[in-house]
Amino acid sequence: MLLIATKYNKPKLYACWSLGKIEEKNWTSIGSGSEYAIKYIREKDMLIPKGISLEEGLDLTINSLDKASQDIYTGGIDIVVVTNSGIEDYGKNIREKVNKARFNAIEKIKKDLS
Repeated sequence: MLLIATKYNKPKLYACWSLGKIEEKNWTSIGSGSEYAIKYIREKDMLIPKGISLEEGLDLTINSLDKASQDIYTGGIDIVVVTNSGIEDYGKNIREKVNKARFNAIEKIKKDLS
């Protein structure tokens, strides 16, 4: 599946399958760990998207991604927020900060060992 976020007319999220089916989504998860993430979200039984704030939605997203990490092929965090005012991609910023923290931790280990 491929996800497309568009600002045409108003911001929307679409799931596109390889055989041509296109479906508008309020939220979704893709990838090998998505079954864990979706199960977690459904177990929380929260009204999505209208029943929760953006902050609650972000917390739910992060927790569901933590659950998705049970899958050995799942790694990293990509977060895109689609609202009435636009589409914001936070994935690059998160990856940069994670990579910097990883580098700093490894450098500290090297320093401690020398």
